[in-house]
Amino acid sequence: MVFLLFNVLGTFEVQDADGGRIKAGGGKQITTLAVLLLFANSWVSSHRLIDFLWEADPPRSAAGNLSTYLWGLGRVLPPTRAGATRIERGSGRYRLSVERAELDSFTFEDLVAAGRQANDAGDREEATIRFEEALALWRGVPFEGLGSPMLHEAAAPLLESRWQVEDELIDLRLELGQHAAVVGRLQEAVAAQPTREHRWEQLMLALDGCGRRAEALDAFQRVYRFLGEELGVEPGPRLKELQAQILSATRSTADRPKPSATPGTVVPAQLPAAVPDFTGRREALKYLDNLVSIESGVSAVVISAITGTAGVGKTALAVHWAHSVADRFADGQLYLNLQGYSTGRPIEPSQALEWMLHALGVPGDQVPPDLESKAGMYRSALAGRRLLIVLDNVSAVSQVRPLLPGSPGCLALITSRDSLTGLVALDGARRVDLGVLTDEESLDLLARLLGPERVEAESAAVARLVELCARLPLALRLAAAGVGATIADSVDRLAEDQLGLLAVDGDPEAVVRRQFDHSYLRLTGPQQRMFRLLGLIPMPQAGPYAAAALADVSIAEATRLLRQLVAAHLVEEPVTDRYTFHDLLRAYAVQLTQQEDSPADRDAASDRLADWYLTAAGAAMNRIDPRRVQLPNPPAPPPIGVPVFETHQHAMEWLETERPALLALTADAERRGRNDRVWQFPQTLWRFFYIRGYQQDWISTHESALKACEQLGDEWALGETLHNLAGAWRRSGDTAAAIAYAERALVMRRRCGDQAGEASTLGALGTIRMMLGDNLPAREHLEQCLAILRQIAGPPHQAMGLINLGLLDHVTGRNVEALDRLGEALELFRQLGNRIGEAHALGALGKTYEALSDYPAALEHQQAALELHRELGERWSEANAISNLGSVLCRLGRYGESLQHQKEALAISNELGDSELESSIRNSLGEHHLAVADHDSAATEYELALSHALRTGNRRTQAAAHHGLARANHTLHRHDVAHRHWHQALALYADQHLPEADALRTEITTLDETCAVP
Repeated sequence: MVFLLFNVLGTFEVQDADGGRIKAGGGKQITTLAVLLLFANSWVSSHRLIDFLWEADPPRSAAGNLSTYLWGLGRVLPPTRAGATRIERGSGRYRLSVERAELDSFTFEDLVAAGRQANDAGDREEATIRFEEALALWRGVPFEGLGSPMLHEAAAPLLESRWQVEDELIDLRLELGQHAAVVGRLQEAVAAQPTREHRWEQLMLALDGCGRRAEALDAFQRVYRFLGEELGVEPGPRLKELQAQILSATRSTADRPKPSATPGTVVPAQLPAAVPDFTGRREALKYLDNLVSIESGVSAVVISAITGTAGVGKTALAVHWAHSVADRFADGQLYLNLQGYSTGRPIEPSQALEWMLHALGVPGDQVPPDLESKAGMYRSALAGRRLLIVLDNVSAVSQVRPLLPGSPGCLALITSRDSLTGLVALDGARRVDLGVLTDEESLDLLARLLGPERVEAESAAVARLVELCARLPLALRLAAAGVGATIADSVDRLAEDQLGLLAVDGDPEAVVRRQFDHSYLRLTGPQQRMFRLLGLIPMPQAGPYAAAALADVSIAEATRLLRQLVAAHLVEEPVTDRYTFHDLLRAYAVQLTQQEDSPADRDAASDRLADWYLTAAGAAMNRIDPRRVQLPNPPAPPPIGVPVFETHQHAMEWLETERPALLALTADAERRGRNDRVWQFPQTLWRFFYIRGYQQDWISTHESALKACEQLGDEWALGETLHNLAGAWRRSGDTAAAIAYAERALVMRRRCGDQAGEASTLGALGTIRMMLGDNLPAREHLEQCLAILRQIAGPPHQAMGLINLGLLDHVTGRNVEALDRLGEALELFRQLGNRIGEAHALGALGKTYEALSDYPAALEHQQAALELHRELGERWSEANAISNLGSVLCRLGRYGESLQHQKEALAISNELGDSELESSIRNSLGEHHLAVADHDSAATEYELALSHALRTGNRRTQAAAHHGLARANHTLHRHDVAHRHWHQALALYADQHLPEADALRTEITTLDETCAVP
């Protein structure tokens, strides 16, 4: 007998032992229960629960609201059979305890497992019974009636499990010969889920097993049409094989098509010679091979279009494959180069039809004069015949449509640089989008052309050659043809003139640039201009906004032009609304813009692009940190506008996505001598670099900015840049460099009368001095900072000055004073809506409460700080908060959770490469190991902490590490080592005027003589 019953396989409900429904609340409270049931008996973090409840936009009160919902559930859910609380609470996480018989999804899993075990043992009847019992538990979709999209998405594997079991059950019934019993069930299944091909396969087997062979074949036609029309794909090989098996049972060999004769019994064999050393393209060849199977089994002509950019090997693939299947087409093979992208004029459809009719044996005097009549005669000549028709180098749908066969038995293979969308949409063509070769295929091709020993001997040069040729087959062949004594020498020459050297003398078509020209010259004027200007983009990809800014057109116009360039295979769209092209096309675009656009036009386009990105980055940073220092002369708002960042998360995601572009544009501005943009980009982005821990980006961009400011002679910009560099070097652990930059910044800010900047830099100097243990000068700097803020700003803006002084009070043992300052700072940050400041104040208060031994208050504040830092995406601060929380948990004796937190914090620290942070976390790990009496591990962690602290110069962390080493070694009876570390710890604490010095002296007096410090 079950104690409770949680039903999730349909309408969500909870029943007691008597079958009565338990009301578990409404809205988000019942959704909270549902999420805990989805992960029943497993821990779920509060952060994840909040995601399920509010998804991308949780309120500030989310954590408090969640606690209320959990409290409410605790009141209505009775304890477990063993008397334990249903919902367990951990550190920021929760677990719902459920017996297997209490949850219908668990019962489903158990019945399925029993069925599969029976099936493995050969008991098909028992297996079907268990599977039917399992499926009988389902009453609809999981968690039906709850309005949480994220919950339903997370529960999708449950539904997939149900479908899998249904498949297994029907397979068993078919094995048992119960064909008629499952036909109705399968007809309903394919109607409800037409994309599940295995269901169609089962339906065909069931119908065929009932003797309803024609209906089985009709089922194949239905799925074939559905997949093609709705998804643009074909049935898989198992369905095709099954169709062929059924067909073979319904017609004899004598019924198959025989070669037929045209007037003159001509069997054309027009395929050109295949390209030697053809390499790679396994997936494309496999796809084309499947077309032959399709052609033999459907009542319609099959058309395939191989599309791709110039030089990608479309013709080589088409001809190579056509030769491999030529024997499958007993009435011959037609081939015609329609010259859509050649030097001469494209072949008109009327002329092409005349040539095709001649090839089929129609005398010239019998070919009618008009296009429509020629097309009719052509289709009549193909009727009832099996021909492979290769139409190469097509420029447009209109050029090729009259040449398509009209009856089954023929396969038309088309190559084009155009995407031929109309042919796919209206004529049922199956498109093969051919990309460049893979690295492996490129190396294989060069090994065939140059010899494997040579390629292996100069592997580095060969890799560079592949890169310079952008993995285009034509470029690789031309480059290989031009290789001299060594591959390395040829690569050096090619690097200086990629397009000029990828050519064969005397062959006008064996030139990469000429192939690109054929595509470019077919573009309209606006399309050509957009293509040229895209070569000015210094980053790998760009979106419609960037293209619009570059070309000074609307977003709609830019999007239209980009899609037209994609259709022409001059630009690629690897992901939605992100565009790029390979390096050879980029080099071609750069050459074109240098030839056709004036230097002034090129600079204006690059400036528009940079200004758009700078404005958009500023908008994103305003969402993340609206009180940051604004640029004094920002670019004018672009006419096309910038994205609207509704949430902090949206802004962070945009900055992450565009980070490579923003860095590339900063470097491009430096290359072009645009010193104003060189410092404005880093000034706008430094806070983002800080939040995400991108130390190298922070430092490298600001070092470039520093040179630019010095060249401009802009003292305000120079002060900002020096200040930001001080923060970057402090975060990197080089405190000497941080102080040097901060002192230079202070001089510059005082010189230009920037009082707000002066206060900010004084605060930075104070925190660096505090980190080094120079607490007296640190207090002087921080008090000066607060005094200036009180003079120039209202009370809310004094919060940062208060928090820094509060931290210093805490460090120096004035914890009661620290609580006052930090509490005031917290309220001011909340008045400002400054969530970053609020998070830091909460963390500082947590450390202060811990020092005062008020561990519940410390825990509450550290948990709140961690939730905010995670929400804001501050990786460094998140790691610091996790470690601080771990320290409090250790104080509370929750050692398992403590260790887990410290390891998590350490992993983030290692990811960021932050020595300052790591030294602090290692000290906390040492404290944990001491608390659990693992003294060897404690000594190891303290040694590592000391090593990092010596590198950063943080004397307070050094003192804590020495103190920990003394205690660990004392317990391990290494008294001489312990004596040395106690002496060093005491000296460091005393020199910094820290309260730990008096506590340590008291501690030492209790030691035996072997460790006593004189």
